[in-house]
Amino acid sequence: MRQERRSFCRETPEQRREDLISATLEVISAGGAKAASVRNIAAQANVTMGLIRHYFCSKEDLINAAYEVYLTRIIDLAMSPDQLIELPARVRLRKLIEANFTEPVLLPQSMTLWVAFIEMTGQIPEMARIYARIYTEARSRLERLIGEVLSEAGREPAPEECLTMAIACNAVINGLWIEAVRMPPAPEENMYAPVGLVAISSIVGVDLCAPDGQ
Repeated sequence: MRQERRSFCRETPEQRREDLISATLEVISAGGAKAASVRNIAAQANVTMGLIRHYFCSKEDLINAAYEVYLTRIIDLAMSPDQLIELPARVRLRKLIEANFTEPVLLPQSMTLWVAFIEMTGQIPEMARIYARIYTEARSRLERLIGEVLSEAGREPAPEECLTMAIACNAVINGLWIEAVRMPPAPEENMYAPVGLVAISSIVGVDLCAPDGQ
């Protein structure tokens, strides 16, 4: 029996776009950059290719939208502890590091998406601009948090010092994250967060592993 096409008649245009973006991410996650054709995305969303072209000017336009959603979602999940303003800054930074090495930030399929988007960035110039903008925003959030951590410790660092630390901390987190998604550990064997805490404690000069209140 032929599968029924998904009905979009009761959805708003915004929801339709979100559904198509979700289908795009699912296709790329399963098959990489080469799988990201309009035909495959339409099949995943169970819609016609014409409907995709109605909401996106081109395949590149859809890929760009999916990339922006993916990056924003991952960074928001990874940095959500930064929003827990009732906690000390040192605790928020520790939780931020730990969040990068637990689900939903750390998932096996994340590597396929990451590699595919890196490949596409060389082919779609707008993707590089999207990455630069979102990465800069995320680094600024980390920079501010580090400044708060140092202030709590009685230090008043220069802005360029916080920037340098944020770049170094981000490099540690990204490197360990790539290692973790390539070699996903069992929950009880996950040493990536502890390693990250030790490394970043050294960078900022504050013991993030110490119990709260110390």
